[in-house]
Order: sequence, then C-alpha cells, then structure tokens
Amino acid sequence: MNANVERRQFPRADADFTLTMDTGLAGADPVPVKDISPAGVCCLLELPLPVMTEVAMRLQIPRQDGTIVEVRCEGAVVRCDPRPEAPAASEPASGDGPAPGFEVAIFFLQVDSAGRDAIEEYVHARLARRPVGQSA
Repeated sequence: MNANVERRQFPRADADFTLTMDTGLAGADPVPVKDISPAGVCCLLELPLPVMTEVAMRLQIPRQDGTIVEVRCEGAVVRCDPRPEAPAASEPASGDGPAPGFEVAIFFLQVDSAGRDAIEEYVHARLARRPVGQSA
C-alpha cells in the first residue's frame, strides 16, 4: 500500500484563525486551528478531550476581503493525540521548551449552509495559494 495516497474525501488546508468551544470539560478561551476541511477541524488544546466528546464551536474564519465570519457549529472529537513537539506527560515542562498540548480532530456534526459555504471558501482559497507540488 502506498503511504502517500490521500484517503480523505475532502481536502484540508492549513489554518490561521482560532475557534472557541464549549465542551463542559474545557474553558472557552480561543484556541488555534491547525487545519480545516469541509468535514472537520483540527485544533491545538492544552488539555486532552475524550474521543466522542460533543462540542459546540464558534470558528472565526477570515475572508479574503479582510472581514471575519463567525461560524457556529457542532462536532464530535474523533482524535486526540499529544502534539509531536510536546514533552511527554511524565516529563516536567521547562520554560524554554515547547508547551505541552494536544492535537484534537473534530468531525462536524452540524453546520448550517452559510457556515459550510464559509468553510469551503476558506479551504479553497488557502489551497489555491499553496505552492505547486505541496500536498495537503
């Protein structure tokens, strides 16, 4: 099996915005989004979230004209992995090393049509700016 074969149904794009989520388990501070696709979003959290946790989110998606559109949606955590650059949980965090954290992938369960359009517009715009030969 070729490891370079893309199995995702939807393209994903690197992101440069934040989202706020309500899980009942984590605070409602804005968190950075790593990447996004029409199917879901991957964000960076300080604390882990259990798989299948349902979350309500507000994505602050920048448009090409410089405005921000807020997309309210719901999703479910499908993956929560320690960030590769983060120290192991058993290691003390040092002030000069990377902050501990987790990559949390969330599958969209409910997004209205205007929100889905904003997400798709963002993804397509980001992918259009990607240098030739760079993959998702």
